[in-house]
Amino acid sequence: MNNNELGGNNSKLSRINSEPSSAHPPEDEYRVGYRRPPLNTRFKPGRSGNPKGRPKGSKSLQRLLKEALDEPVIVQEGGQRRTITKRQAMAKQVVNKAATGDLRALKYLSEIMNSAEWKTENPSRAELESNGVRDRVTRMMDKLRARFEEEDRMRDKKSSET
Repeated sequence: MNNNELGGNNSKLSRINSEPSSAHPPEDEYRVGYRRPPLNTRFKPGRSGNPKGRPKGSKSLQRLLKEALDEPVIVQEGGQRRTITKRQAMAKQVVNKAATGDLRALKYLSEIMNSAEWKTENPSRAELESNGVRDRVTRMMDKLRARFEEEDRMRDKKSSET
């Protein structure tokens, strides 16, 4: 069935019909060019392009940054020396600069506070109440209280029997 019998001039079908049937044509017909590397340099079937993989000792950038931010640093606050992490020191500096009126720090701080990560870690009181969290916590506390009271009654019952 040729392209005209299908009722139109579909260039994709004409390309499929014109290509040779084997995936790798004989070397004398194969032309090296754009997106057509030499056959001997191609990855062999079933072979990875990175057979050794990532070395065990190497760390990702995210891991390196986390380790660097968690390193301790000595700061002086109120005349006393304290040891805090670099992450904490950075947060203090941004907040302090924003408090003094630094517009860049204020903008950066507001972006952090409006981010999705901030909102999931620090829900507002209204969000807590709207999600029914208060009700769930109250129910959990009631269950715990009932369980403790039952355990106390059982303990008292055992001690009165002996």
